[in-house]
Amino acid sequence: MKTTKTFLAAIVLAVLCNAGYSQPVPVWQDSYNAGGLGPVEDSKDMETDEMGNVYVTGTSDSMSTNKNIVTIKYRPDGTKAWVRRFDLAGRNDEGMFIELDRSGNVYVIGTGRAAGIIAITHILVIKYSSDGTLAWSRQLIASGTLGFGYNKPCDAVMHNGPITSNLYIVGSVTLNASRKIPAVFSV
Repeated sequence: MKTTKTFLAAIVLAVLCNAGYSQPVPVWQDSYNAGGLGPVEDSKDMETDEMGNVYVTGTSDSMSTNKNIVTIKYRPDGTKAWVRRFDLAGRNDEGMFIELDRSGNVYVIGTGRAAGIIAITHILVIKYSSDGTLAWSRQLIASGTLGFGYNKPCDAVMHNGPITSNLYIVGSVTLNASRKIPAVFSV
């Protein structure tokens, strides 16, 4: 009798544990591969909109232009609406954060390596319309700094007010050859 009770208790426990802790089943899944152009395909951030679209940004290697920023918009069913690659100057660029404004525009925040002899990495903001059209890109340089060295964003927040949207970026910028300072940008 004790064996039967132990066995029944084990079955009840197994059923209860499996009901509450079963493996989730994905509704859809996808991966991005730039066609085997390089060893790095790395996603960094994602955002969703009210329609259920999913936006992802990160970095993708290219044998011809080093790392590029890649941004993908997925429809609610998981199909790709668009894929955009951004290359600042043929150097290593990295998508780190993604934000959406109230009009559906997509803002990608990351780093971009400037062309030239000196290694300069700027905080980079790229704006796409909701259909993936590039609206503009900007390199952010804090006032009072020399504009060289490794500058990087640490976080980004989109404030969608009742009338306008404001993007705020906090980062670390190079003040001089030996000192980095925090900086906040409003775009």
